[in-house]
Amino acid sequence: MGSSSQAPMLGSSINQGVPVPLPVPVPVPELPNNNVNFGPQIMHQEMLLPNQMMSNNNADMENRMMVEVGNAAMDELVKLMHINEPIWINSSVGNGKLILNREDYEKTFLRARHFNVPYVHVESSKSSTVVNMSPMKLIDMFLDSEKWANLFPTIVTKAEIVHVVQPGLLYNRSGALQLMYEKMHTLSHLVPSREFCFLRYCQQVGVDEWVICDVSYDIFGDNNNPISGCWRHPSGCMIQDMHNGSSIVTWIEHVEVDDRTQIHLLYKDLVNSSYAYGSERWIVELGRMCERFSLYCIESIPNQEVGGGYSFSSLP
Repeated sequence: MGSSSQAPMLGSSINQGVPVPLPVPVPVPELPNNNVNFGPQIMHQEMLLPNQMMSNNNADMENRMMVEVGNAAMDELVKLMHINEPIWINSSVGNGKLILNREDYEKTFLRARHFNVPYVHVESSKSSTVVNMSPMKLIDMFLDSEKWANLFPTIVTKAEIVHVVQPGLLYNRSGALQLMYEKMHTLSHLVPSREFCFLRYCQQVGVDEWVICDVSYDIFGDNNNPISGCWRHPSGCMIQDMHNGSSIVTWIEHVEVDDRTQIHLLYKDLVNSSYAYGSERWIVELGRMCERFSLYCIESIPNQEVGGGYSFSSLP
């Protein structure tokens, strides 16, 4: 898997089994309304934005609910980052990929399936890699919808920030919580795109560790997802500072999919085994784009100092 194959194991730099205290959420500020075009599929559903649905009387209640959902999702994701066996096991395919042990996961987190239909499958995966970018630069890109889409051009078709619940701290963005919309794709039209309305929560959970947590949010209040037949359970990444301009990124994807979504037989196994939208695809693309950005910065270095005293014809 390129650079990811040389990445250190998660346990080598994370104290497993040590509880990590979560910071107290930042107070919810009053923010202006946002107007976002969700695209034709959602607009066809006559979907209303959260700040359009909420009157002045229940806006604070909705914000508090988002904070509560975000905190619970963050707590689960941090635990999943630090736990290996028996929650995470090697895939039966024998490719070394880590997947969730459904029985142990459901016992530990007491979570039932979201879709109440018989034809549902769950995709889960966990991968790690080292990327040539500092944690704060990554966090800045993750919390900016336009930068996020540009960072993953082969995965993210469109991304929008719908509503900012908490802006987070200015110096490290810890506590930032925002409601987002995202449309994802593969490079084949035979694989259906996926759309999510989800909360993205950023927290600094250690001296040199940050977690970006994504979890689907039911803005319609009917425990359903009219956007697409997918529901994202707590997913996201942990970013660890290596103090040399690089970061260790551990990525978890955990998605529940309504199998009534039609997938071409040629790609069905590929999608169901988490290759199409799994963690490995995210970190491979992240590593590739970080290398591209670093090379761009090198090529942008001038071949002469401002004073003209020293010049060089080639880069080291």
